[in-house]
Order: sequence, then C-alpha cells, then structure tokens
Amino acid sequence: MTSLRAITIIGFFVVMELAVAVETYLTSGSVLVPRLSEVLAVLGTGLAAFSLQADDPPRRPWLVFFLAMLTVPTARLVGMLELSLAGFPVKVLILIVSNVAIVAALYLFTRVLRASGFAPDWDDPEARGTRNMLIGFVSLLGLAALANQYLVITRATSAANLTIQTVSIFADAAICAAGLYLMWLVRPLMGGSVAQPYLLIAIGGGVFIVMDFIQSIQQVATQDELASPVLTGMALLGWSCFALAGFAQRRLLKTADV
Repeated sequence: MTSLRAITIIGFFVVMELAVAVETYLTSGSVLVPRLSEVLAVLGTGLAAFSLQADDPPRRPWLVFFLAMLTVPTARLVGMLELSLAGFPVKVLILIVSNVAIVAALYLFTRVLRASGFAPDWDDPEARGTRNMLIGFVSLLGLAALANQYLVITRATSAANLTIQTVSIFADAAICAAGLYLMWLVRPLMGGSVAQPYLLIAIGGGVFIVMDFIQSIQQVATQDELASPVLTGMALLGWSCFALAGFAQRRLLKTADV
C-alpha cells in the first residue's frame, strides 16, 4: 500500500489557495472555489466508498462519510430556494444531518478497527489515558466554544443559525478528536500509510473548530458568512483535507491491488 506523496498534498493545497486568490482578485470575492472544494470532498469520499467491495467492512463508514459530504452542496442548493419546514430553514436541517453523519462515520470507522482487532484494550493504562484525553479534548473545546458563542453572538443571531453553530462546534470537536484517535490507532500499520486518511480527516476537523472560534469572536453566525480571506482560506483547507482523505484511501486500495 502506498499513501499520497507529501508533494502531492502540498501541491493540491497550493493550487486551491492560488485559485481562490485569483478569484478574489478578479471578482472582489470568493464563492466558486470554496464551493468547488466542497464538491471535491464529495468526489474524494465517493471514490473511496465505491472503490470498496460491498462486503468490505470499511465501505459502510466511507459511504456514510460520502453522504455527509454530499449533503453540504445539497444544502447550498436548497438554501437558494429558501425552503422552510415549520418555520425552520430546510438548509439548516440538512447541515445538521451532515454534521451528525460525519461523527457517525468516524464512529463506524472505530467499530471496523475494533472488530479487526486493531483497537486497544481499554483496560490497558495507555489506552485508558488516550480515551480520557480525547473525551477531555472534545469537552473542553466544545464547552469553550459554546461559552464564547453564547456570550458574543446569542443576541445577534437567529435560532436557526444558533442551532447550526452549536451542532457544528460539537461535531467539529468530535471529528478532530476521533480523527486523531483513528490515526493513533492505525499508526503502526504499513509504515503509517494506512493512517494518512485519518490524519487528513483530523486536520480538517481541527481547521473547522478553529473557524468556529474565529467566527464567534467576529460575531459571524454561520460558515456561509466567511467574513475575511483568512476564513475563506481555512474553509478551503478543511474541505480539501476531507477530499484528500478520500483520495488517499482510494490510492491505498489501488496500490494494494497491484
């Protein structure tokens, strides 16, 4: 099995960031390239999911991850129609489903690894320490972001935006922590190649939770409202990480068949 080369990953990031810089320069704003990165996340995770056989255990979590990515551009399209359900924007409901689905996918990845015998024994002191660290990581990041959010923007935003921001903070923290755990879990395998997709997922989750902090400080209610080039670049990095995670998994499968 062979993972993506570092130069490939760096080159991908550089090309995407240059593209958004050019778009910003030409149009005084950036919408197309960030949306393209979301579509690439769909493509990458889809390639990973459908490259696996129906009876391959990792196929289900990758399929759930793919569906979670697919809901994001779907939500963008629904948002243009301004649909609502019982007074609640349908777009917000879809984005909540997306966040929950990503966390569910990572949970399924963990189950697959546990069933394969790779997961540690939780009675082992090192494993208990890792588990407690991750629980603390999620709790502290989530509570700190929520506290800041409610203190800064609760009065300035709608119930719908507040709901999606709350779910997003918890989900992003869980994605980052679960991705780090999965990376640690498979780290000894294949010289680290198998861990690469999970590392990229962890980085993507970390990027988005940092964005949550910045947006709450700037009194920005949702990730649609990218108030600065820094936020635009971070969003691009996060979605690109998810796309590359799928491409990395696809490469691992392809090279395993050679």
